[in-house]
Amino acid sequence: MRKINVIVIVLISAVFLLVSCFSKLSAQINGNMWKMKTDSIINNKVIDFKSLKGFGFEKAFPPFEKVMPEQDVNDGRILFVKIPVSGLKEEFLIDFVKFKNVIENNSTFSFCKFYLLDDNGMLSLGLAFSNNQDLDLSKDVLFELEKEEFVKRDFSAKRNRFIDAGGMKDQIQKQSSSSKATEMILFKYPSVRNYNGMISHAFKIEKLRFRMLCLSKEYAKKVDDIGRVSFAVKPYMSNLKDEQTIDYNAGDLKP
Repeated sequence: MRKINVIVIVLISAVFLLVSCFSKLSAQINGNMWKMKTDSIINNKVIDFKSLKGFGFEKAFPPFEKVMPEQDVNDGRILFVKIPVSGLKEEFLIDFVKFKNVIENNSTFSFCKFYLLDDNGMLSLGLAFSNNQDLDLSKDVLFELEKEEFVKRDFSAKRNRFIDAGGMKDQIQKQSSSSKATEMILFKYPSVRNYNGMISHAFKIEKLRFRMLCLSKEYAKKVDDIGRVSFAVKPYMSNLKDEQTIDYNAGDLKP
């Protein structure tokens, strides 16, 4: 009986050893496959949801609304730079970790609204969390961009300065073929949250780049959106070239 018990113990130990070895081998294989896939993405285009299909992330992180083709971004940026209005900024850099935290801490809201502001004659951004798509700020939670992060602050005065008669909004509209000028860029809250989760799932994102542009006729969904100001969003990582990251769409323009 004692001999049988010893044999059983040896067999059980052998099984555990085999399982352990198989698990390590499987993990190593999966890790190498992951590295091969991420390496191929890094060597080509990164942060592209289409490239990441097959990892099974698309169920956890539904894709951002639309990839913006590089040519459309470049065309739009050229149009924006040509606007003869003083105080316009070509892009805004935003600390990714702080931005991600602000988004996650306001999960009770349905929409993220990015407002164009006039900060003492310079274009700036405000972020409002809201449960409506209106241009009314009274029920929204407000954050203002300051030194690459959104800080909780009422930006109503700067927003009013932007839309005042003869202000920056009117000056921009005079240069546009559209009958409307952008005051706010709207995103559904899940789109922003999922975008943050997706791009940081396998990569350490340092900052987000909000690159200002005017919508070209090739990209605009509606005729009246041609020439309107918006932005494209892309991640920034110091170890990657600009062309290795993808621009994502310009949201819904309001009004």
